[in-house]
Order: sequence, then C-alpha cells, then structure tokens
Amino acid sequence: MTNSPNISEQELKELYQLFPQFLDDGKFNFEAFKTYMQDEVSENKERYTMNRHGKEEAKRTAKQPSKLTLRPQQDKSINRDETKNLFIE
Repeated sequence: MTNSPNISEQELKELYQLFPQFLDDGKFNFEAFKTYMQDEVSENKERYTMNRHGKEEAKRTAKQPSKLTLRPQQDKSINRDETKNLFIE
C-alpha cells in the first residue's frame, strides 16, 4: 500500500529553504516573518468569513497523507468504458 505525499511537510521544507533566517530551534518564527513582511501582510479583520465547528480540524486532517486508495467497482459499473467520467487517484 502506498501513501500519498505529505503536502505540509513539503511546503514547510520549501518555506525553510526560501526563508532560513526565520528558523528558530527548528520551527518557523512567523512573528519575525510578519515584521519582515509588514508592508505585504494584511491584518484586516473586516471580511466575510464562514465559521463552523470543526473547520480547523478538517483543514488539519485534509493535509495529512492518505493511506487508502479509491478503486472502481467493476461489477457495479455501468458503461464504464463509454462514460466520460474521470477517475482520480
């Protein structure tokens, strides 16, 4: 069984490569980065947001590598070779 790539891990490696000066004990110092990018970072809180219970947990879960793969069920497929549906793995 193969796992999907760990997107968060890849993104962090890229961030560390682009901005090594903001590494502090192996963690990214976001406050120092915000100070450095002060003209480019928006602190504006006035915007439309949609909040719901579990939203942040769902975001964290979505970033985790998956261990399962969806596979088509040949016996339940109807006109599988003639449809134009995409199968994304």
